[in-house]
Amino acid sequence: MKPDGRTAIILVNYNGHVDTISCLMSLLRLDSSDFDVFVVDNASPDGGGDEIFNWGNEQEGFNFSYVDYRDDLNLERLHAEAVGMRESSSPRCVLVRSSRNGGFAYGNNVGIKVAERFYAYEYYWILNNDTEVELDSLSQMISTMSSKSDIGAVGSTLRYFNNRDKVQTYGGGVFNKWFAKVTEIKDTAWSGGLDYCTGASMLVKRRFVEEVGFMDERYFLYCEELDWAIRGRISGFTIAHANGSVVYHKEGASIGTDTTNVTN
Repeated sequence: MKPDGRTAIILVNYNGHVDTISCLMSLLRLDSSDFDVFVVDNASPDGGGDEIFNWGNEQEGFNFSYVDYRDDLNLERLHAEAVGMRESSSPRCVLVRSSRNGGFAYGNNVGIKVAERFYAYEYYWILNNDTEVELDSLSQMISTMSSKSDIGAVGSTLRYFNNRDKVQTYGGGVFNKWFAKVTEIKDTAWSGGLDYCTGASMLVKRRFVEEVGFMDERYFLYCEELDWAIRGRISGFTIAHANGSVVYHKEGASIGTDTTNVTN
């Protein structure tokens, strides 16, 4: 029996529509349909938003729609428009076309804010667009999240897309505040806990967002997940790793520095 709780999956796209579409196709293979996807296009200059829009209109796996987002968007009006579109036998995929590129934290915040107007989701899955997922990757994270009430965020086992026997990280890492240094956990025997989840795949519960707040958008790229986790730990949440949740990561592809051709 799979754990309860509908999930909003948030993808941020910037000049990476080919990877984004591949990620969306892998999400259609998940072992549960109890999710919706919100793809935030951060004003990609390469026309990626149009490519995703065209793809969404031509395929049948998702109930596809789109919204144009501006910082002054009336979210209450969006909520009213979304009410009539909630019921569907297929997962919903909403393309959110942002008017500007505010960075990774901004894009994820936009995705969560728009998702809130569609449904009272129990979980938000922050997922890099340059990933592909195993079919039980989401259900494994939800199972781990449900195991203890104080868990606020859960990370996946990240493996390199082009070298799938090689682990990038087991969920996330630890932070040495004295040296301002982060170390990703790569040892499956590690038992010291996590200080943060790697932002490429991070499930957070709705209560975490309500109590901790959104990602700090002053971090345009990098460190936003560490800051979010630190604030979460201050608020009493713990960070966990779902070992059985496997996500393949084309590390660097989302920012144009692909390093997936790594070797042991």
